[in-house]
Amino acid sequence: MMDSNRGKTVLISSTKGEQFHMNAGLKSMSRRLRSSWKVQPLKDDLSESSLSAAQLLIFIGPREKFTKTEFDAINGFVRMVDRCCYLWGTAERASTTRTLTSCWKITG
Repeated sequence: MMDSNRGKTVLISSTKGEQFHMNAGLKSMSRRLRSSWKVQPLKDDLSESSLSAAQLLIFIGPREKFTKTEFDAINGFVRMVDRCCYLWGTAERASTTRTLTSCWKITG
């Protein structure tokens, strides 16, 4: 299911006010991943073009809602690559978790 044109790139999101990102709480994980992956922050926009080079997308504790456009980009990414890591705790907003939970139900 994976696109052969994609590099071994991991995007760690900081677009939604994530509780943890590359410079806050994930420095050690980023260093370990760098041994076999290209690790980049996703800072600006969450769109199909910004996700096009990645093989893995990571969200850890997003605090803001996803827009329909962002949801569609994530949904398209998951359908294309079939790899997304979304971690949240009990403090995250229920509406944010419901949005991505519905994405997982659609894509399987």
